[in-house]
This record gives sequence, C-alpha cells and structure tokens, in this order.
Amino acid sequence: MKIWIYILAAILGLLISITSQTLAASSCAKLNISSDSTQTFEIPIKKGKGCAAGSKPNPTCLPWFEICLKDSINGTGNIISPKGGTWTITAQNKDHEVSFKPSNSNITSNKEIKWETKIWNENNIRVDAVWSKEDDTTLKIRLKAN
Repeated sequence: MKIWIYILAAILGLLISITSQTLAASSCAKLNISSDSTQTFEIPIKKGKGCAAGSKPNPTCLPWFEICLKDSINGTGNIISPKGGTWTITAQNKDHEVSFKPSNSNITSNKEIKWETKIWNENNIRVDAVWSKEDDTTLKIRLKAN
C-alpha cells in the first residue's frame, strides 16, 4: 500500500510541475513568425516587462532530421516604438541564446542591432523585453533576415 502512495505522490508532483511550466510559457504573447525576410513583431509590455513566443517550421531542413541547408541565420533589427527609454532584449531559439551585437542592453529606437541564431527543423522562439520605464506599452520591433 505504501508503495502506491509514493507512486501516486510522484505522479501528482510531475503533473503539477508540467502544469506550472505550461502556465509560465503560456503567459507570453503569441509571436507570429512568417517566412518573410522582413517582419515586425509586437510585444505587449506591462509595468516595463513583456515576452512573446512562437514557433515556425524551417523550410530549409529535411523532414524528420535536424539537417538544414543552413545552420544559422542572421540579420539586423531596430525598435520602431516606443521612441523613449532603453530596452534590454533577450531571445532564445530552442533554449539556445540568440546573440546580439553590439549588445542586447541599452537598445534605443534609433539603434540598429545585429542578431544571429542557430536554426533548427522547428524553430521555437521566445523574446523577453525589459524597458527602462515601468509603464504599459507595445514594443514594436522590425527584424530583417539576411
């Protein structure tokens, strides 16, 4: 009888863990990723912080394999709005950091940034943004892939 209680407790703990991870991931806005080389993303910002997440299959990869014609993609980006304040932006693709140059912090609307990420068969992108102001707004970012 005791063993069943331990097994039930372990299963219940696992279910609670999965549910809390799902809730944390679902608290981000949907990131609509298209196949266009230039696109604009909107991230809702509440009290100076926000995130967006989305996924997109990679058409340059062979199905059922992690073999792609290219292993990385890069480009440039800039903040369209809001015009005031500075931003720290982090992004992950399948738990791998997207690199930003010159930096991912102190980004302003007039500052062009370069980015690069490894690409996968299914790209799962998450972007987190922190604003220097603790206000509500919508962060609009324009990205261009090379």
